[in-house]
Amino acid sequence: MQRLAEPQYRRNPITGWWVVVAPDRSAKPESVEREQPLKTPIADCPFCEGKEAETPLESFVVRPHGPPNGPGWQVRFVRNRFPIVRANLSVDGNVIANLQEGISAPTLSFPGHDEWLPGWGIHEVVVESPRHLGTIIDEPPLHAETLALAYRDRLRLLAKEPNVISATLFHNSGRGGGASQEHVHSQLVGTPFIPPLLQLELDGAERFHAKHGVDPWGAMIDDERKDGRRVVLETENYLAWCPWAGRVAYETWLAPKQRKARFEDSTDAEAREFGAVLRTLIERIERLLGPAFNYYLHSAPFGTNSQAFRWHLEFTPRLAGIAGWELGTNMFINTVPPEDAAAKLRET
Repeated sequence: MQRLAEPQYRRNPITGWWVVVAPDRSAKPESVEREQPLKTPIADCPFCEGKEAETPLESFVVRPHGPPNGPGWQVRFVRNRFPIVRANLSVDGNVIANLQEGISAPTLSFPGHDEWLPGWGIHEVVVESPRHLGTIIDEPPLHAETLALAYRDRLRLLAKEPNVISATLFHNSGRGGGASQEHVHSQLVGTPFIPPLLQLELDGAERFHAKHGVDPWGAMIDDERKDGRRVVLETENYLAWCPWAGRVAYETWLAPKQRKARFEDSTDAEAREFGAVLRTLIERIERLLGPAFNYYLHSAPFGTNSQAFRWHLEFTPRLAGIAGWELGTNMFINTVPPEDAAAKLRET
């Protein structure tokens, strides 16, 4: 494979963001450091089976046997004790409408710097295993399928909550990924507005669809399958690839081949296959790069069915921090060309 010999500016066709693919920067020592796994003593872990009394009550659970809020579960959703947003705030419809308008609008419409709105929302922890494990790949492969079904089913229920417009599912792994507990877990945040980045993708997808007649993820999937250099893996219903304008080294996207705007609309078979692919990607990323990464699910707002948008999952390994260039320009530096990154992930 011909290697990228010079830096390039590359543009994300959906968000319009530019990145710098800078292979010369990969020689910096800090860009190849491997993080040591996060270690939390079992005695201090509130997520292990048998310690259910140390967490808030379950909001959703996959439980083959046993009493509610007791042992016998496979996946648990509980309220986050250190929430980003809180569901116990008193808000009325006018406040929710103002919140949606203020945050989802292209620019904030608050009239003054001291204006504020209540931080209402639903924030849950998804305990992904009853065992004290640092990664889902230490569970049998079928457990990842159970987890994927749990993700989907909880989103279906959250869609029925009054005032919840959108939900963001995300996973922090390792200290570098923002995790504070070793025990493998994800988080789910439901908000009464569309988060700005998701709104940017929705708007960009509409523009792309209006110009080309297809959704941008479908166009990318077709192009990546023909090109092949950035494809990481392909299954019957999914493609995973390192995007052309990935913001960080080894950034990987996963999307369904058939357009579906909301992840919660996945069938059982589709969700199970997604879980298997997710597990494979985690295994390859952890084996090649170490335990510090994030992934997050972008799904269309509840109750919408855009022809331009397609749900997708984004992996962002955390091999280096952001510094003055990124903060001063809002442009990321990708030190590993996506073509090289995909080749290494295919081989892993």
